[in-house]
Amino acid sequence: MSGKLTLSIDKKVVAMAKQYAAAQGRSLSNLVEEYLKSLATHTAEGSSGSDDPLVRELWGSVPYKTDLTDKELLHKARMKKLL
Repeated sequence: MSGKLTLSIDKKVVAMAKQYAAAQGRSLSNLVEEYLKSLATHTAEGSSGSDDPLVRELWGSVPYKTDLTDKELLHKARMKKLL
């Protein structure tokens, strides 16, 4: 079940986020939801395993399907780029 969340975010940031989401073929709501899920998951499981602040900040912002090998992920990305 979905719920509604109201956020106050700088208009320029919202515009950039919408552009990014569109380029990824996803909705801004989906990006925010996945990010919040990843925060909750990683908080429950522990840290990202890195002391680098940038790594900690970005940790979980990109969904990673563990059922695919690196080679399969690379192939999929190349096919997406070419098609």
